[in-house]
Amino acid sequence: MNKNRFSEWFSNTRAFNAIGGPCFNLLEKSLGYPILKIRFKRRTGYKLNLKDPTSFNEKINLKKVKDRNPLLTVVADKHRVRGYIADIIGQEKADEICIPHLHVTDDPRTIPFDELPDEYVIKTNHRSGANLIVEKDHFVDRRAIIRNFTNQLKIPYACFKHEWGYLNIPRKVLIEPLIRDEEGRLPVDYKLHMISGRCVMIHVHHGLCDDWDNQTCTVFDRDWVRQDVFWNHPPRDHVPRPDGLDEMIAIAEALARPLDMVRVDFFSMNGRLYFGEMTNYPYSGFSKVSPRDYELYIGSLWNQHAEGYSDNPSACMSEMDGVNGRTS
Repeated sequence: MNKNRFSEWFSNTRAFNAIGGPCFNLLEKSLGYPILKIRFKRRTGYKLNLKDPTSFNEKINLKKVKDRNPLLTVVADKHRVRGYIADIIGQEKADEICIPHLHVTDDPRTIPFDELPDEYVIKTNHRSGANLIVEKDHFVDRRAIIRNFTNQLKIPYACFKHEWGYLNIPRKVLIEPLIRDEEGRLPVDYKLHMISGRCVMIHVHHGLCDDWDNQTCTVFDRDWVRQDVFWNHPPRDHVPRPDGLDEMIAIAEALARPLDMVRVDFFSMNGRLYFGEMTNYPYSGFSKVSPRDYELYIGSLWNQHAEGYSDNPSACMSEMDGVNGRTS
């Protein structure tokens, strides 16, 4: 095994993350987050100011290092969040908008491949960006899938990204049916950015599921007025208003009410609305945005009170009153 392969293997071991993660975070905090600031500058093009943040990216990063509200872990958990949704909007509505789970397990060896439909999605509940889409008539390497997801379950996500909300999620593998529109296309992703329980910005992603290298991100306000903004990916000239936008916004605002900022994702297809996920740290606060004035404007809408954040999760338990976040 060469040096690079060994380094990659070791950095993904349970022992390295169990020891290295806490040590890294403690060192970063004591030194004023130098690695975080380097990454931020490299990705966004400007320096990170955690003492007096003004931009949306900066405020996300302050939330990452300061906010220890236990509700963040509930909504970040792609399995447990379903119970939270049911608590907020009712079980019947939650069942209507949540894509059903075909299988949930903490042992990928139990995946019932022979009982699954022709097309499905495999994901874990504790991380982002590692979904596997299985399409009809494509070869399914069962051993590779089991090995891949066994490895994913071994380590917590975002140890070295300061995304605390993911760290304490009980890790599971989730399998859902793959949804397509009437023409067989994979869904468009609508990402509603919520500040103080109000939708302030909508990102529409095309190609996120099936054309990563050519994906687009078109930005709208809550009234579906297109904004002339580049946000990580180029925009499209025209995106039609989705069916059920008003319902999307209403549900997102209900789910977001207990949090100062969160993103709520949906799919809208074939006349139906589907819940995607809730994200506490959109793009990890490393978005490339042009013009920057727009990002500053979104940041100005977030009246962030860092003194209201607590490094002690037990101090935030009042946020959980009336919200069970039970697993369904």
